[in-house]
Amino acid sequence: MLLLSIIILLSLRSVECHLNNACKTYYDYLTIFVNPNCFYIPDNNDDVLNIIKRQTGVGEAHHVSTEDGYVLRLFRIPRQNPKEVILLQHGISQDAKAWVSQNNDSIAFLLWKSNYDIWLSNSRGTFYSQNHVSYKSSSEEFWNFTFHEKGYYDNKAVIEYIKTITKVSKIVYVGHSGGTTSSFVYASTRPEEAADSLKLIVALAPVTFLKYYKTPLIETLFRSVQFLMKNNLHKQFRVYSVFHHNSLFFKLVRFINRFFVFKKVIIYLSSLFLGWTPHEFDPNYVNLMVDQFGSAVSMKNLAHFYQLADAEKFQYYDYGEKENLKHYGTEQPPTYPLQNIKTPILLVYSVNDILSQEQDVEFLYSILPPEAKVCGKMKINGLNHGDFYYGVHRNEMIYNKIIDLLEDQVSNCLNIQN
Repeated sequence: MLLLSIIILLSLRSVECHLNNACKTYYDYLTIFVNPNCFYIPDNNDDVLNIIKRQTGVGEAHHVSTEDGYVLRLFRIPRQNPKEVILLQHGISQDAKAWVSQNNDSIAFLLWKSNYDIWLSNSRGTFYSQNHVSYKSSSEEFWNFTFHEKGYYDNKAVIEYIKTITKVSKIVYVGHSGGTTSSFVYASTRPEEAADSLKLIVALAPVTFLKYYKTPLIETLFRSVQFLMKNNLHKQFRVYSVFHHNSLFFKLVRFINRFFVFKKVIIYLSSLFLGWTPHEFDPNYVNLMVDQFGSAVSMKNLAHFYQLADAEKFQYYDYGEKENLKHYGTEQPPTYPLQNIKTPILLVYSVNDILSQEQDVEFLYSILPPEAKVCGKMKINGLNHGDFYYGVHRNEMIYNKIIDLLEDQVSNCLNIQN
């Protein structure tokens, strides 16, 4: 009888109904359907725009085209007479869902409640941005990009569009992980334009130099991708991108996560990739995170990150000596001119983050020009790379302080520039 009941309950969870799907502690998930510490979140597997409208009552979807033909979808949570206009740029294998996957305590909603006009970008190739004026998303040509194109083309198009719609002269850019990488590409290759368009770049868990990153699992992934790319095996297998939300792998992860015993296991495994802080992940959102996670990444983009680690430089994509001569006029790829950045940058990093290592961030800070350093850096403890979204203490450690910064209660760094 007990077994039959369990089977029925698991079956019910697979259909659209208002059964509890979140709990305050991991052990509460054992009795999720009858436990008073468990509740229902309607956002699981829902569209970002629907989530935004459900939580705020307002929401907009926009489309913008890049110079090289990609059509990007943006989401907006509008405010009349906002304190600032903020662009939230997600990291690798994510999209706009990352900023709204913490129910009504989501980062995007926290900033919106503080009277900011919020825009959420979706980089080329991700779940909401898989259109191009000439290429199909299944073609090799479509996936021929890295974080360079995201920074040089996507950021330019998105930022110009936001400025046009909102009629403001400057916006605030908040990026996480790969979203910071593209911001440094944009700010260094288009320094004058970035300085004229961005009041501040908030770089959460910044990734530029990868000399000290400590994660054998990521290293194995990088090396495998590099091997496939170098030997053109990805073309033979017609695998140009990975980490699609609807892939068999993520479907399997979502299925396994339905069972209590695996919930903590998934958090432990993610900590091996991101930093060992399994106690920090907010149990309220374990189902929401797993259900929402996964957005396509080009193989070339992963190969580019591996090259950063291998060369210990923040450099353009390395095509090999002969192809580099065609692309750059030199046998070696040029490094990004970080010394040209004129936009104020706030670096926010955690000592527990094994992808955005303290030594790498400190080195990045040391080579930034004075005008980029006026807002300094924020060093925190106890959060890993993913805890910037899902950590129990994310707001008190990071986002409340950023709001204070923007309101000039902690620092007047912005006033120095204006």
